[in-house]
Amino acid sequence: MELRNLKTFLQVVESGSFTRAAELLGYTQSAVSLQMQQLEEELGVSLFDRIGRKIFLTERGRLLEKHACGIVDSVDTLREDFLSEGTPSGIVHLATADSVLERMMIENYEEFRNIYPDIRLVFSSGTTQDLMDVLERNEADAIFTLDTHVYRKNFVIARESQVKLRFVAAPFHPLAAKSGLTLADIAAAPLMLTEKGMSYRKVLDDCFARMSLEAHPVLETGRTDIIIRFAAKGLGVAFLPEFVIRRELRAGHLVTLDVTDAELSIWKQLIYRKDKWMSKAFISFIEFVKAHEFEW
Repeated sequence: MELRNLKTFLQVVESGSFTRAAELLGYTQSAVSLQMQQLEEELGVSLFDRIGRKIFLTERGRLLEKHACGIVDSVDTLREDFLSEGTPSGIVHLATADSVLERMMIENYEEFRNIYPDIRLVFSSGTTQDLMDVLERNEADAIFTLDTHVYRKNFVIARESQVKLRFVAAPFHPLAAKSGLTLADIAAAPLMLTEKGMSYRKVLDDCFARMSLEAHPVLETGRTDIIIRFAAKGLGVAFLPEFVIRRELRAGHLVTLDVTDAELSIWKQLIYRKDKWMSKAFISFIEFVKAHEFEW
């Protein structure tokens, strides 16, 4: 049984798609399909149920997932023991909130790459619940959350900070020159927000609900870069974490609106499992985050 096939199998399980696994691993989809076929033939079982375009693990597939995780971790440990004196190398898989990923990559990836050229970062994104589930199943080395404060006894919080949430608009927006704005003023303005139910959007909706208000956005998207771009053009009011818009505020492309009846915030956290085996590559990543701003 080839280790490569087991690693591909775990990537397919994690991504939920042969196509996505192929993209992350740099393979063709046919190569991934062939490797899964080889595993099934070697074990004499079906590992996946294919329903429409989705794949689901069979009972035997879940059993293989459990054993494959242990095998791959043991081989990685062996490599680390023999290569411990060399440059840190290997894969660090991170699951993140989209907003954290965008700024983290823009601000700090180049520096990390220059320091650790042999470490490969693999990112996936999702809701906070998605990230927690991924970590519970040990399908990622660490997660970056942007939500209410997360704590579980089997998790380690490597770094965290409370992040202010801001209402922002272009300097020439009609609300930009006004002081003493209220949430009612904001609710009546054209809003550009992330999707309903997502982290800081939920914070805003809950706040509105307590004051018998409701948001009627003209734009909803998980792409904060798009929200920022259109807000800077004066097309509406955005509600975003302060770290996401820091550069635009400094450059004067956006300004913070003076909303006096709400001071909202959220938590940004880097979390991994207590029982996580710490490869040299993973330790290097954690140390980098702790030593650098990493848009924290």
